[in-house]
Amino acid sequence: MNDDKSKETEKFETSDFYIAVYFKAKGSKLLEARRIGNENNHKMVFSFEYAGQDLEIKKFYNKECLVEPVAFSNAIRELRGMTRI
Repeated sequence: MNDDKSKETEKFETSDFYIAVYFKAKGSKLLEARRIGNENNHKMVFSFEYAGQDLEIKKFYNKECLVEPVAFSNAIRELRGMTRI
């Protein structure tokens, strides 16, 4: 049976920069980074493909997560560059 329904990818969204950095460093697929608000008062929202981030967020805030330091540093530079566009 051929099902032509298009499945929309489940997303996890955050405006917390360092949570976004953590997910990027862990290899989560970044789907979109968008600016919300006006020119003088804005923030970025990062959308990742959903892959059970709820548990990872708990680990992050409980200081139980591990990430490769160079990957974390690279993710900071990459996402910070997106915020300046």
